[in-house]
Amino acid sequence: MKEETRGIIEKAIGEFRFDASNIKKIQEITPLQNVEEFLLGFALGYILRYSELLVLIESLEKNQFARNDAKDIRAIIYRRLPEIRMHIVKTLNK
Repeated sequence: MKEETRGIIEKAIGEFRFDASNIKKIQEITPLQNVEEFLLGFALGYILRYSELLVLIESLEKNQFARNDAKDIRAIIYRRLPEIRMHIVKTLNK
């Protein structure tokens, strides 16, 4: 994975935000047992898909697919997981 792509993924994780007011709308449709866990799953899914799309576009541009890219994406996300969870908790406690 190019360093530039890695940097974009890192930046996206650091800048990821969600509108906490949407939680009320979601809970009207389906009650959530654990809002923090729900949001963590949402955030991880969003970041993973964004990153995979970014790498796919990069792969198409250079006309090759690097098999290690998916592993690299997950390593970045797993390393930043505590930060993502902390952001969710802070947002929920506002």
